Amino acid sequence: MSQQTPQPDSEQHQATHEVIPEGDPSTADFVTDEEHEPCPTPLEWHDILSRFIQEADHWYLETSAGQILGRTWGKGPTLYFQNGLSGTHELYSLIVWLLREDYRCVLFDYPDSPTVSRESLADLLPEVVRLHQDDGPIKLITRDFGLQIAQYCSLRHPGLLDSLICQTPHLELPLTRSERRLSKLGKKVPGKLKRVPGRQLIQQRIHRSWFPPYDPSRFDFYLDNTGEQSTRAFSQRFLLSGSPLPRWPAESLPENMLIIRAEGETPTQTRAAEELCHAVPQSQTEWLHTSGQLAFLTHPHRLAKLIKEFLIPNDTGCVS
Repeated sequence: MSQQTPQPDSEQHQATHEVIPEGDPSTADFVTDEEHEPCPTPLEWHDILSRFIQEADHWYLETSAGQILGRTWGKGPTLYFQNGLSGTHELYSLIVWLLREDYRCVLFDYPDSPTVSRESLADLLPEVVRLHQDDGPIKLITRDFGLQIAQYCSLRHPGLLDSLICQTPHLELPLTRSERRLSKLGKKVPGKLKRVPGRQLIQQRIHRSWFPPYDPSRFDFYLDNTGEQSTRAFSQRFLLSGSPLPRWPAESLPENMLIIRAEGETPTQTRAAEELCHAVPQSQTEWLHTSGQLAFLTHPHRLAKLIKEFLIPNDTGCVS
């Protein structure tokens, strides 16, 4: 049974670090991939999400941090997905739909707990890998806060990560005193993020303009999914995102790294991307123009193409 994790006041606070896109992204004066290629068939997210829920292997795992829910779908080399700061793994259903013929995609949620630590979250991925009987380094896709957990994971489990793909990375989110106070209060408040006043307006300003205009319900899917997050669990993750990170030693860095950037990224994400480029000389950086911070929902076809082009040279058995 799917457990959708809720969130707090903190999404309001996160907005203080967001860069709000100016103007209409559809009128941007740069050339996009779509101008060179036929426009793909629009994805009917309702149908895809339904098939994902019905057809993917559905599993639970008891961990030291609590029970987690996950799904596995597809065939081929294994790709692991790690959530960002908010939302459940179901937000990845569109991108997994596009990758499932080439990759076995493994997704899971964080525990619904206000007491987790970075260390306990970092230990989840190795447990999921063992459950799937993987031996050897793995390939991981994540975003924002998920990069912090991936870094902790690589420090605690050297050699686990082979390839890392991260969109709009967070290395450390600078929190104000008021944000910290409100987040600590949020850890004590039961309920769901959807009850936070003004949350929808903030999310509309940050993300709405990047979603396809022909399908407004796709943005509603994002709002509904993140709105079901637990205020207490989200508050804890938000506090963790502002904690200092240890140095990422060279011996723990993934062999291959793709950093995906987009308009609307925050100054913190810009700095994190630049730091990663400096720390990992062999990393690649790609821009997904007019996609915003949620390309797995706004432009999944373009994101899937980037992922395949990055991974396929190392996956000779994968069919493009």
